Amino acid sequence: MYKIVLFSGGPYRFEEFEEYVEDIGGLVLKKDRFNVSRGEYFLAEEVKALTIIPEEEEEQLKTIVTGIKGFIQELPFDEDKKRRILLCILLHDSLTRNPQWMGEEEIEEKLICPCEIKFCENSPECFIDLSEVLDAMVEMELLEKRNNKGTTEYRIKIIQ
Repeated sequence: MYKIVLFSGGPYRFEEFEEYVEDIGGLVLKKDRFNVSRGEYFLAEEVKALTIIPEEEEEQLKTIVTGIKGFIQELPFDEDKKRRILLCILLHDSLTRNPQWMGEEEIEEKLICPCEIKFCENSPECFIDLSEVLDAMVEMELLEKRNNKGTTEYRIKIIQ
């Protein structure tokens, strides 16, 4: 099973956190960098990252996060929001294995069910919000989206 956690800390060695999360089969969904100031004085730069991690890796991740002077906290979500967020990792995994442009129906066909996330227990309800989740992943810059002859297609974002 997976957990949704929020990383908070400085930008120093943040890449180590991202790399570890990817290595353990997790996903950094969204990261925000912001400056902390008091008046006209700059105090610090902070990073917050919404992350999905395998439950069994939480203790090791805490060790790594402590080493880079950050901390993680589990976020409370209602079941519907948690299901949507966890669907992101399933979609990301599927689209990484199939990097070509695909329409929503083709993506749904490629999803492996039952999945590792085990939140739908082989029911079609995990696909209810597929369009919304795909568009949210485009907004988070995890996916690319295009219109091809009247059909909306998606693929994993290619970093150059």
